[in-house]
Amino acid sequence: MKKYFYVVLLLVSSISSYAGVIQGVVIDSKTNEILIGVTVNVEELKLSMMTGLDGSFQFKQVPQGNYTLHITYRGYDPLDEELNIGSSGKISPLKIFLQPISASLDEVFVFGHKEQSTDASARLTERESPNLMNIVSARTIEMSPDVDVSSVVQRMSGVTLDKSSSGSGEYAILRGMDKRYSYTLINGIKIPSTNDQQRYTSLDIFPSDLVDRVEVSKVLTPDMEGDAIAGAVNMVMKNAPDRFLLKANAGTGYNSIWEDNKFMTFNSSSIHVESPYESNGKTYQAVSTDFSKSNLDPSIVNIPINSSAGLTIGNRFFGKRLGWVLSASYNNTFKGTKGLIFDDSQSTDGKNLPILTSMQERVDYTHQVSYGIHNKFDFSISRNHSIQLYLAYMNFEISQVRDEEGTELGNNSYDPAHGSQNITESERNRLNIQTLLNATLQGNHAVGKHFSILWSAVYSKATNKTPDMSTIKYDKTYVNYVLQPQYVDFGGSDRLWLHNSDEDKAGYLHLKYKMNALWGKVELSTGALYRDKIRSSFYNDYTLLSQGPVDQHSAKGVDWNNYSDINWSVQDPLGAVNTAGTFSAYEKERADYVMFQYNISKVRVVGGARYENSYQGYNELFHSAFLDKYKPGNNQKRDHQYDYLLPSLNVEYSINGQNNLKASYYKAINKPGFLEIVPYLDNTGDYPKTGNPDLKNAVADNYDLRYEFFPNMLDQLLAGFFYKKINNAIEEGFVTDGHGNYNLSYANSNATNYGFEADVIKYFREFGIKANYTWTHSQTSSFKRSQVNGVLNRDSTVSSLQYRPLCGQAENVGNISLLYKGAKNGYSSQLAFSYTGDRIYKVSPDLNGDLWQKGFIQMDLSAEKKFKSGIGIYIKARNLLNTHVVVYLKEANPINSQFPDHSATDKTTTLRNEYSDPSYLIGFRYNFR
Repeated sequence: MKKYFYVVLLLVSSISSYAGVIQGVVIDSKTNEILIGVTVNVEELKLSMMTGLDGSFQFKQVPQGNYTLHITYRGYDPLDEELNIGSSGKISPLKIFLQPISASLDEVFVFGHKEQSTDASARLTERESPNLMNIVSARTIEMSPDVDVSSVVQRMSGVTLDKSSSGSGEYAILRGMDKRYSYTLINGIKIPSTNDQQRYTSLDIFPSDLVDRVEVSKVLTPDMEGDAIAGAVNMVMKNAPDRFLLKANAGTGYNSIWEDNKFMTFNSSSIHVESPYESNGKTYQAVSTDFSKSNLDPSIVNIPINSSAGLTIGNRFFGKRLGWVLSASYNNTFKGTKGLIFDDSQSTDGKNLPILTSMQERVDYTHQVSYGIHNKFDFSISRNHSIQLYLAYMNFEISQVRDEEGTELGNNSYDPAHGSQNITESERNRLNIQTLLNATLQGNHAVGKHFSILWSAVYSKATNKTPDMSTIKYDKTYVNYVLQPQYVDFGGSDRLWLHNSDEDKAGYLHLKYKMNALWGKVELSTGALYRDKIRSSFYNDYTLLSQGPVDQHSAKGVDWNNYSDINWSVQDPLGAVNTAGTFSAYEKERADYVMFQYNISKVRVVGGARYENSYQGYNELFHSAFLDKYKPGNNQKRDHQYDYLLPSLNVEYSINGQNNLKASYYKAINKPGFLEIVPYLDNTGDYPKTGNPDLKNAVADNYDLRYEFFPNMLDQLLAGFFYKKINNAIEEGFVTDGHGNYNLSYANSNATNYGFEADVIKYFREFGIKANYTWTHSQTSSFKRSQVNGVLNRDSTVSSLQYRPLCGQAENVGNISLLYKGAKNGYSSQLAFSYTGDRIYKVSPDLNGDLWQKGFIQMDLSAEKKFKSGIGIYIKARNLLNTHVVVYLKEANPINSQFPDHSATDKTTTLRNEYSDPSYLIGFRYNFR
């Protein structure tokens, strides 16, 4: 027995002498960023591996002895590292710094450029930023399933999306606050809006290919514009590289909804860009020949194919003094949504329960084409002086056919069991074109060792055009299973022209002075902003009547088969031009700020104040008699002036090199939208809608506390609390005109919003996990109407105050992504889950009538295989769970159980159930550098 014991002991001791470990991490010597995919060889043992997602490498079971590590990476000087494995079999983890090849060149005059596209750079900026930020780098975006910026920000902590009818995410909702409470920037410059009524900007017009990173700031400092109670989204576009760069990608795919459905489109090229009113003057009497017919008939496409392409090219010239980069992106996508939508009214029995009145089976066929061009130059005049010019143009075009079959559910007309239904067929053809142009000239000047000047001159213009949107309706009624003659509805067809533009001319100036004082480092800043904004909006609508033998209405199958066969007459030859969409607005904005930053030992304090002055007004181009009290003497113009002092204070305590504690306070505002203060009356929607000239700015006090842990350059743990107290929050609600009529409008109310956020990133060699969670609670109030039984059993309407969360706010939001990146085999993949809890979808005028969107989970997948030639093949799959958009009321009525999607046991009432099916994209990338 003792013999066997000694044999085992000898084997163990022998193995232990071979149990050495060589491990370490490879870092860029210039940027201190971790390098992924670096080849590390142990020459003597003929062993080789590549660094993982965390930049690390590890060789196990290495015998005692002397070894040479040979480290190579494209674009860097090779390096040999000598080391010794002693009797302990262990050495301290190595930090190996590689020198970029370009570093040996003369860079005296190179414009200061910091690599911003890597995860390590994103983590470093989050750590060093004086405010609270979350950042997604270009490397992360490239690996993700996302193709536009809106999808990218959806995966950041505390961010949800407000989606369009095409299923695309348009607007970011930060920390449960409506899209109006944040703004969008390009390279730190605020951009105008393509929205026809508001200030916010649709994010899906920005291709993700053009950005180096996306930053979400949740705390403002005095040098940032104060119109962001929720925060700001900044897209940092690609910079000129340090050396020649060529990147290209192309892909193709499809949406699986078209496997079982034919795609429907129309001839948008025949649309008249201008209305008869615009082409011929306001006194022109339009005739039927002024309206195109060839855009009315749909055509069919079998399984339309999506496509995408991107190109980035850049270099430096004249001894590295001139940098240039050009990026272009193109996406051609066919999307679709199918769904069932209900309209409801409120019962008049005093119980205020929902009664379903109509049902629409709807299909949206959406052809989306977007492209963007981004061009940037930077030039170093000298060591201390540089200028840069940024030019960008985005174009986002949607051609959509909406096919709808509406069924009346009331008036005893709905009896499918006996073959009786009143149905209205409707088709809407819409072309929408959004564009954004931005030109920014900037100068950066260092005057001596302590003083610097940064200035910017900006021109931006956003446009939104919907020319000749056509809607045609006709009856499709069944009685005892027999289809009755199908006549074009009264009104027959609507033809609508909408367009607006938002033009900015702005100048920025930032002055900064650095010095050593008060036992620490002090940085003093001041600056100013001036912006001149002009907003124009136009609305022109015509109603066409069909001409036929029966009561002036033509019958399908008798007088016409295709929409282009119908003979039309113009009911209102002058057209309708109203204040709801036809006005001009202007805004002159001036801001000044002072700011200080004080660093001493482990403490950093950043504070100051910003003064903002806005002069905002409107000109009605067509007079509305509504709210005449705001227009004495029939004046169709009114000005508003706002002055605010916005203080802020940020304190950061660095516990050690890896742990930070940040606390902040800032005051911010939210200004009314352009149309919100115009005294219009619009009766074209579900409810009459009005403006509110007395609408006030929202003002909020914002408090944040966050703990940060950065164990290395890639991993992180962020956890924090936030609290917002909002005075005069601007919410859409219902007001009475004093005559018992309720109008949808904008009103001020007080609100609170608070919650908790957590963000985790952890890498394990080739594997990684990213997760975030946000819990949010908010409360505001609005007046609601309800029906009560009065004297003599007569119904009457009363108004009462009801508390609710802020519109669009989900209490629970979370994301988790599982990552794999095999540096040696070239494979990488990401499986991403996104969860958004229940939230208010739309505010109702009725008590307990607010519409809620049901919580949902979305799953997306991406994968890529890279080859040594610089070529990679990728796939992106989105919405793999075929997530439905379900909108409901938190009340149920047994009377609705006879209708589809409802039953007698329901505790809620479904008003919308839509889906869009998974979509797939496969393509290749090429990277030469």
